[in-house]
Amino acid sequence: MLKREDMEVFQESIQLSKDQKPSVAFRDEERERQVQLWEVKDLHFSDGYTKTNSVQVVRSDERWTQKRVGGR
Repeated sequence: MLKREDMEVFQESIQLSKDQKPSVAFRDEERERQVQLWEVKDLHFSDGYTKTNSVQVVRSDERWTQKRVGGR
């Protein structure tokens, strides 16, 4: 799991999946969210962390609407 967006492999996965159709798209009924997933394979960390092995990145986009009730 990549938690830092400044990692080169994360940025590369964004660029490679940009303007591509999602690999999977579905509605999560339980959480009432629209979910899209993009899969990017065969990426390598520039710092040598995975010199011989590649990593796979699955990027997700979840969208939902929240209703707020305002009070005085």
